[in-house]
Amino acid sequence: GDAAGAIAEMCKLSLAEFEAELSSGTKDGAVDGGGALPLSAQTKLDNEMQGKKMKFFLSKRVRLVDGSDDLLAVLAEADECTKKVQGLGEEF
Repeated sequence: GDAAGAIAEMCKLSLAEFEAELSSGTKDGAVDGGGALPLSAQTKLDNEMQGKKMKFFLSKRVRLVDGSDDLLAVLAEADECTKKVQGLGEEF
């Protein structure tokens, strides 16, 4: 199926159903048939482990003014993110 449809269906699940889905291993996200975690469950586990090693994030407010270096940097980063997301469609 398509990724957008799968995401929409997962958004409708309760937390308990979502956790069960992640750990099930019988869905399309399974890495292999050898008992490995489904890819979504492995990603969640990786993120949780990474989060334990992360430093605190301190936000800094910045006023984005037309033509400012800060605005140009934000727009450049947004463009890169857009390219990555649009490129994901080619992998499915």
